[in-house]
Amino acid sequence: MSRLLLKNGTVVDPTQNIHARLDILLEQDRIVELKENISAPDAETYDLQGKLALPGLIDMHVHLREPGQEEKETIKTGARVKEGKKNEGKEKEASMER
Repeated sequence: MSRLLLKNGTVVDPTQNIHARLDILLEQDRIVELKENISAPDAETYDLQGKLALPGLIDMHVHLREPGQEEKETIKTGARVKEGKKNEGKEKEASMER
């Protein structure tokens, strides 16, 4: 996918003083346009009505269990992106890797 258009999202970026309903056009995973009513007929399009578009967020409340309880989870297993449920089978994987 080379072009992606995200329509009608509420864009919030305090560093740029932005809090508005805008469209976001991405090309090759980079934001190339941010404004109202972008037209890009060749782009894959998603409607973000009622959704927030935010700059990267960090979950400050994590329990990676390392050091000390690696049988439950390690940094490697806790940071891995998996398809399906995020926490499904994590303990089993952690014990198999040791």
